[in-house]
Amino acid sequence: MNKWFSQKWFYRLIALIFTLLLFFYVNIDQGNSTRQNGIYSASMLATKTANITVPLQINANNERYFITGYPQKVRVKLEGPNSLVTQTINTQRFQIVANLNKLGIGKHRVTLTQEGLNKSLTYTIEPKTIEVNIQPRETRNFPIQVNYNKASIANGYMAREPQLSQRYVEVSGARSEINRISAIIANIPLERNTNNTVNVNVPLQAVDSYGNTVSAIILPSNVRITLPVVKNSKKVSLNPVATNADGKNVELSCSPTTVSVFGAQSTLSQLNQLNVNVDVSDVSQTTKKTITLQPGKGLTTSPQTVTVTIKVNNNDDNDKNSSDSSSMNSNSTSAVTDKQWQSSKQSSASSMQK
Repeated sequence: MNKWFSQKWFYRLIALIFTLLLFFYVNIDQGNSTRQNGIYSASMLATKTANITVPLQINANNERYFITGYPQKVRVKLEGPNSLVTQTINTQRFQIVANLNKLGIGKHRVTLTQEGLNKSLTYTIEPKTIEVNIQPRETRNFPIQVNYNKASIANGYMAREPQLSQRYVEVSGARSEINRISAIIANIPLERNTNNTVNVNVPLQAVDSYGNTVSAIILPSNVRITLPVVKNSKKVSLNPVATNADGKNVELSCSPTTVSVFGAQSTLSQLNQLNVNVDVSDVSQTTKKTITLQPGKGLTTSPQTVTVTIKVNNNDDNDKNSSDSSSMNSNSTSAVTDKQWQSSKQSSASSMQK
């Protein structure tokens, strides 16, 4: 082996082998690269078709005019090189436009155009034309009217005045439509037998005098409403009544003099005052008692108890006044009797002298 390594032809053979290997490697790599470039080029040059939905851009004087009748979005069919179509779909750096700037009041048919599409792409817009209605724009403020189904309120409960996040809204639209608006309605959805306060975010709706929806823009479009739902109540006066008095002369007064009574509306409508029975059998002098109110079946009160002041009038004063009066009457009777006796005596003496 050492003898071969010392020969020149051996090194020349090794060099030739490496040269051949390098030649084959370079040619194989170039072939692969050429095939890949060919595939990439074919991919770039391939035609692609795609459909995309985009917003419709309306060019008009929106402060002066109110436009209706147009679709919010349109479909666009794109066709062209694969990469360009894909890039257009991903970026969407183009617009489909309806130019109304040179049009006046009334109905018009407008052809849609595009802005921003690459010239290498072909496109089709669907629909190609649209019909719009251009009317003078008007803006007014309207109060919000709250509606709800009163039958959904539970028996024995009532709904108080609803509280709104705001009372008025700004409504814009065609002048003819704004003139039709009768009310801005907020309908509160209620479950059956609602017996708790309701807090909801309600969409607003513009309606005419027949309840039909009017096309207009309402700002804001929603309102926050709190509908207090509480038990039916009525303020009534208290009428203290003494029981077990046994001839006692007493005066009664309540604090407070009125209370709130809760219950069915039909029962409350017939209630004008509430009797407070006070047992005075154990009372001999002015005192105060705390009495629990008993309004009747199905009724409750607030407060549930009241303070009753019991004032006792002493009968000794009445007896003294009666005795003095009898004495005066007796003295008067005696005086009359003496006067009558003197008169009779004088009359008898006069008769004897004759």
